[in-house]
Amino acid sequence: MRRTIADELKEEGAIWNRRQVLIRLLKRRFENVPAEVSATIRATDDPEQLDEWLDRFATAQTLDDIGIGTPA
Repeated sequence: MRRTIADELKEEGAIWNRRQVLIRLLKRRFENVPAEVSATIRATDDPEQLDEWLDRFATAQTLDDIGIGTPA
């Protein structure tokens, strides 16, 4: 099945939202989020990776527990 421009825009919007939510949550819990972590999140286009980080956030005690910028 062929994807439409609307489908692509919807997916891009969903990815953008995941990025924004993740960065916001990290800042709320850990306050000082390194610029490199924010840049890595903003550069990630993989919705599964973003979802994995969001899932890890739920139980993370530290920013390192989430594994952003480290191999999964």
